Amino acid sequence: LLLHIIQLMKTERPYLRSDLKVGDIAGMVGASQRAVSDCIKIVQGCSFTHFINTYRIDYAKLLMRQQPDIKITEVYIRSGFANEASFYRTFKTITGLTPREWAKND
Repeated sequence: LLLHIIQLMKTERPYLRSDLKVGDIAGMVGASQRAVSDCIKIVQGCSFTHFINTYRIDYAKLLMRQQPDIKITEVYIRSGFANEASFYRTFKTITGLTPREWAKND
C-alpha cells in the first residue's frame, strides 16, 4: 500500500492541494482512510500530515532552488500550504531552518 501511495505522490502530486485529506488519498489508492493512515504511521513512523508536509517542503525547496528570486508567498501557495505561518512552522520543523536561512545555505 505504501508503495502505491508513494507512486501516487510522485506522479499525481496531490500534496500540492492545500485541502488534501487522508480520505482523498484513500480514494485514489482504493483503500480505507484507516488503512492509509495506519500504513503511513507503521511503515514511515509519522502521521499522515507529517508525511504530506515532507513532500510539500521538498517541493518548496525545489521551487526555491530553481527560482532563487521567487517570493515566499508564491512558494507556500504552490507547495500546498494553506497559510504562511503553517509553511514557516513546518519548514523549520522539517529542515531545522527558516526558508530564508535554507535558501542562503543551499
